[in-house]
Amino acid sequence: MLVVARHGRTAWNAEGRFQGWADVPLDRMGREQAEALAEKLASQLPICASAPVHLWSSDLLRARQTAEVVGRAIGACGRVERALREVDVGRWEGLTRDEVLARFPGEYRLWAGGGAEARELRRGGGETLSEAGRRVAEFIGGRLADRATLVVVGHGMSLQAGLDDLGRQGWVHLSGPAPHLPNAGYLALDPGGPAGRGEEPGVDPPVALPRT
Repeated sequence: MLVVARHGRTAWNAEGRFQGWADVPLDRMGREQAEALAEKLASQLPICASAPVHLWSSDLLRARQTAEVVGRAIGACGRVERALREVDVGRWEGLTRDEVLARFPGEYRLWAGGGAEARELRRGGGETLSEAGRRVAEFIGGRLADRATLVVVGHGMSLQAGLDDLGRQGWVHLSGPAPHLPNAGYLALDPGGPAGRGEEPGVDPPVALPRT
């Protein structure tokens, strides 16, 4: 089984700021969301001697803090991986949508339009969504052959892009485009089988919109 989860809320999420690689911690609500996510995963994951649980997270603080809570609940020692970081948004980092529109109007309109142009856009001189998706997919795909439950705690846009890449490569089967998970939302997948979805109670369901 593959479980991918997004970190809990940060103050920048609450303020609508693009985070990228900024090392922003969870806020109070984010910590509560992490606890609720951990409780749900602990009750749902198949834990047995023949199917160990491997927990990985992005090395960014908000993901590490979420993974630490999850790890305690499921009895797994988490490890961190730089390849699971969010998309690097360059000079957009720390800005709100209105601020980005004012400073980078052309880039913002391309990104907001979605599609292939948005996927190959280097926002603020950062990396493209395609590049982020490839690194996430390569990391996850390289560990799906193990007979284990893989739990990955990461970020909204890079997980979404990575899952789309994994779907195109045949590692997982999705019923459509990968969703953009809400804070502390998660998606449980049987590699090679149909997708199943879960999200923290009280959080809006995942939507396939470009966010960070």
